[in-house]
Amino acid sequence: MGGRGSSTRNVDTSYQGKTYNKAYGRGITADKMFSKISELSESVRNDANVQETVNQLKSVQNNPNAKITIYRATVGNSINKNDWIFLSEKQAEKWTRTPLGTPKKGVKVIKKKVPAKNVDWSGKNLEFVYLG
Repeated sequence: MGGRGSSTRNVDTSYQGKTYNKAYGRGITADKMFSKISELSESVRNDANVQETVNQLKSVQNNPNAKITIYRATVGNSINKNDWIFLSEKQAEKWTRTPLGTPKKGVKVIKKKVPAKNVDWSGKNLEFVYLG
């Protein structure tokens, strides 16, 4: 029934798509990301909603096994390998509402503590991918 670390549960990840909107990382894990913050646009760096992300990245800098909290807006109850994630609850909260501010039915933010090496930067602002 699988080797060490495998799971017997079947998780439907078809929502992740094949190519469009599929989460891809750049090979820059959270423990290495703090040095990349200067590459982000000034508007992103100065956004008050990203302070939690910056603080988390700083706290795991050069420590791939350090625990980091990840957040995901979802209708489900789990964060799966290759899911889009955030390191800020405020950023994830934005995805629980439509662009007009209407709450999305059943969408909530869930969180999970994981090693920094399991979080890869997407290269897009402060969006990340959970490597599982």
